[in-house]
Amino acid sequence: MRMCWHKMVVGSHVGFIWLQLVPFSTRGTFRLLVPCVVLWGLFLGLIILAIHLCLLLILSSLMLVINCCPWIATDRCVRFPF
Repeated sequence: MRMCWHKMVVGSHVGFIWLQLVPFSTRGTFRLLVPCVVLWGLFLGLIILAIHLCLLLILSSLMLVINCCPWIATDRCVRFPF
């Protein structure tokens, strides 16, 4: 499932860049547009990375609260395998 998710993310980025390049390639501005598209792709990649890190932080803190809260009737903290 993890590989499938990464393939979908990479495919969506490649498809987005391809859709940005194709309409402009016939006008002769292809050479000027490539740096803009690369920078825009890096910007989107950083945004997606930040969202993933925030979700990971939220999920890990939620798991910690669910498993290690003193008011939940458990006598030990359950460790997750990941």
